[in-house]
Amino acid sequence: MITPKITTKFDHQSGSYLTINSAKVYYEVIGQTVRNAPVMIVLHSSFSSMTEFNLITPKLTSAYQVIGIDSRGHGKSTLGTEDVTFQLLQEDVEAVIAHLNITEFSLLGNNAGGVVAYRLAAKLPSQVRDVTAISAFWNCHLLEDANQISASHKDGTWNNANAEGLEAHTTLNPEPNAEAVAKAVSQMWVDCSPSGFPDQRIAQITSPLLVVRGEQDLFVTEEHLTSLTALVPSVSFLTIPTAGGNVIKDQTEIFLRHWDLFLTIDFPKRY
Repeated sequence: MITPKITTKFDHQSGSYLTINSAKVYYEVIGQTVRNAPVMIVLHSSFSSMTEFNLITPKLTSAYQVIGIDSRGHGKSTLGTEDVTFQLLQEDVEAVIAHLNITEFSLLGNNAGGVVAYRLAAKLPSQVRDVTAISAFWNCHLLEDANQISASHKDGTWNNANAEGLEAHTTLNPEPNAEAVAKAVSQMWVDCSPSGFPDQRIAQITSPLLVVRGEQDLFVTEEHLTSLTALVPSVSFLTIPTAGGNVIKDQTEIFLRHWDLFLTIDFPKRY
């Protein structure tokens, strides 16, 4: 039974660790405490932490029990010794789900978290109520700028856009090693093997799916998202005006307004 602390934001204080293989994965549960409250799992972007969702958690916690997970090497989670892949991050989330005895949940993933959300929704269709992926690639071969993304971190540095994530890593992580994390993440993003992006397996998603991008996002293009239509006919698309790759930060209120409509529609599940 989940017994979350009653709070509306992640604080990197009220959570717990779950040991998964060689890593200690940190998670927090906030929001609704009533029995059978719907669960929303939020998965953050690369070089960030769960607190990137604090702009919207006050809204989320009014209706959901919200679970945040720091991915390996980010926030308070240690990196471990295994090769970091999207599949490994997916398995970490599955371990937290099992540990908390969660049987049904919604997913919100941003950037790398969106890739993990795709993988989870494809693998656990009977458990996922709905999934929202923001600025998230699904097909490795459409990732034309993968080498550019990797190159931005291959020197072991976190760029200025990730300053908050770097601070969380260096001040909160029990085993801080920013260079090792940067290397692991850059390798994860260019992994075109089955342990990487979901690719054709995304067709296994039967839950309502909303795919979101910022109008000014230079990496995740409109073409990339609309290519999903043939595999997931029920997918919905949302382009946020004037937003870049950080939709939640760039246009918080616009995103929340449209996202709320998606969450409240009673979509039939596809079987």
